[in-house]
Amino acid sequence: MARYLNRYEGVALEDLEMATKHAEAPDRTFSRFVPSSDYSWIILRPEIVLSIETVS
Repeated sequence: MARYLNRYEGVALEDLEMATKHAEAPDRTFSRFVPSSDYSWIILRPEIVLSIETVS
């Protein structure tokens, strides 16, 4: 599995200008300026996943 900061999908409309301005910034900096950004997961080998649970 791979985790990445999703910089555009799910970002609030009011944060798009800051997202564009800080597009090249490291993840930590980007997430500070674009608080609606969130991490996503890519499952590289689906056969190893037994279950997925959302934890809030």
